[in-house]
Amino acid sequence: MFTSGVVLGITMVDLTEHESRVFDLIKQNPEILGSKQARTKIASDMGMSEKTLRNRIGDLRRYGLLDETSRKQESTTPSITQSGSNELNQSTYVMAWVIASVASLAIFIIYF
Repeated sequence: MFTSGVVLGITMVDLTEHESRVFDLIKQNPEILGSKQARTKIASDMGMSEKTLRNRIGDLRRYGLLDETSRKQESTTPSITQSGSNELNQSTYVMAWVIASVASLAIFIIYF
């Protein structure tokens, strides 16, 4: 599977080809973040459903690549997160993943 990376602060976020395509769409058409009509039209033009586009936008928000304040703004142009502004959220996510992985490994070693 093809993935592309986006550098956010000091953290590298691997995006699937589909996520990368949606990220590029948002850069070219930032109005899709706040307007269902714009999302529907662009999704249709790109051969996907509005729901799929909305889900990928949600994924990019979870990764910290999109500014959360843009979620409900329809009249202003939403912005893509500047590098480093969500570093704490990314670091917290990575730390939780590491702790869960180590805990899973410890349980595996203990029981097997």
